[in-house]
Amino acid sequence: GLVGCEDGNGGRAYLKKYFWSITARVLKLSWLFYEGGSRGAKAIRPFLEKFIGFYTTDGYICYKVFDITDEELAKLESPPLEGIKKRSACLVHIRRLFVNALEENFDEAMWFIDRMGMIFAKEHGFKEQKLTNDERYLSRLKPGSTADLMRSIEERLSEYALSDDAGCGELLKKALRYARAEWPAMKRVLESGDVEISNNISEQSVRKLKMNLRNAGNIGSESSAADNAFMYSVIESCRLNDIDPGKYISFLLGKLKTAREGEDLTGLLPCYCGL
Repeated sequence: GLVGCEDGNGGRAYLKKYFWSITARVLKLSWLFYEGGSRGAKAIRPFLEKFIGFYTTDGYICYKVFDITDEELAKLESPPLEGIKKRSACLVHIRRLFVNALEENFDEAMWFIDRMGMIFAKEHGFKEQKLTNDERYLSRLKPGSTADLMRSIEERLSEYALSDDAGCGELLKKALRYARAEWPAMKRVLESGDVEISNNISEQSVRKLKMNLRNAGNIGSESSAADNAFMYSVIESCRLNDIDPGKYISFLLGKLKTAREGEDLTGLLPCYCGL
């Protein structure tokens, strides 16, 4: 979004700056933050350094800073001291490039889109059935389910790779290369039912902020950008925990009045406060 920044001459210039969004599905917490408008790895690295487990992202290079394949992991004499992190890819972002390629090679692009649509339909069915994460994991591995569909896509991607994507236009080549690069991470969904097949949950958490930016046109200053991110973090975290934001803020301010310096306030987070 456009953010008002000091131009060094006492004036203000509206520059394109970036916001970040992280959603912890298990904890039911949302972080939106503004790190000086930076899109670089320095903004996201502190969060990933402390994280252990699976995280789902698109293929942006900064998210891959801790990427490690199963083959590389197996060669290690001992696990990394900071804990094992496994990045899972986003099927929405993979599919999007094939949608872009429809105008160029409809039949081939549609083949991939159809298979990915089947995976999304399976996942929707699991949610409709209200499966636990363990049940979802087992359901993904059943014949004809997610694992088989993903295997068919991987085989097709490999066939194209062997021919060096012969006969494909530039848009389809771009889609195929992105999919091949992301597929090892995409298969993380077959390792745990905790892992989502897309980062839609996090994308949805910033929808209100994006709509506000579109309507307002800009945010007046960098301090306001940071304040906006904090505000939406509180609101979205409350939403994830079915808590009224006004009620939560009133509760929080009351508790902060009596808080002592250095006191651990983790219990005041929306996911722990018990409202």
